[in-house]
Amino acid sequence: GQYRTIIANPQFRFAAVIAALGSTALFTYISSSPAVIIDFYGVGEGGFALIFAGLSLCFALGAQINMRLLKRFRVIALLRASVATQLAASIAVLAGALLVVALPVLLIPLVVALMTVAGVNSNGIALALDPFPRSAASAAALVGGLQMTMGALASAVFSGLSVSPPVEMGLGM
Repeated sequence: GQYRTIIANPQFRFAAVIAALGSTALFTYISSSPAVIIDFYGVGEGGFALIFAGLSLCFALGAQINMRLLKRFRVIALLRASVATQLAASIAVLAGALLVVALPVLLIPLVVALMTVAGVNSNGIALALDPFPRSAASAAALVGGLQMTMGALASAVFSGLSVSPPVEMGLGM
């Protein structure tokens, strides 16, 4: 019954879907980055590890920036800005993939997209949980389940396309 009440809330549905879509970008990147960086661009395993670690730091940096911005801006404003930035950066990743740009050029919008994941996810989750102070754990479980499900489905769907790995990643993001 508690889950039914949570799902019926329009603010929860909106914010949970936004957070899940933000996770989809992250899942798509994680599942396709070895094929993009190692197989398509020919970077060795050591180079891939360095690039992956650097991009992971960008994700962490984005979370720190978001935390500081929350002191000055409302959650919904940061969520909107994060979604818009992630969408623009993801479109740039797709454009770079379609144009077959050099890896360093492709990494620029990828850095931006990954920096916004924390803003989309954490602000979306905060907004989804806000109406449920007494059942926040149940609401969080629903958001987490939706994030994992959508991320896994997107990774499976986009990895099955007959396109180059960078285009697959750009489409998924």
